[in-house]
Amino acid sequence: MGRLSVVALSPTRKGAAPPPATFGLGAAGPLPVAAGIGAVWIIGRIVYFIGYSQAAAKRGPGFAIQGIAAIALWAGALGAVVLRLV
Repeated sequence: MGRLSVVALSPTRKGAAPPPATFGLGAAGPLPVAAGIGAVWIIGRIVYFIGYSQAAAKRGPGFAIQGIAAIALWAGALGAVVLRLV
């Protein structure tokens, strides 16, 4: 299996999983913010795919973009839940 097919079959490699966090932030926090950060995550995955299709060593920028976006989504979702509980 080549690099392209691995990326295509596994879009959430390396543990990046923003959809639950996007729903959490969108449900408990500002929806436009969650949608914007979710869009940045998608852009990061596209950059990751393009870099990985050229060479495995070029996937770093895309991974960094989507990783930061995923962390922001999770932090926002957890923060919004805590604020709702308090």
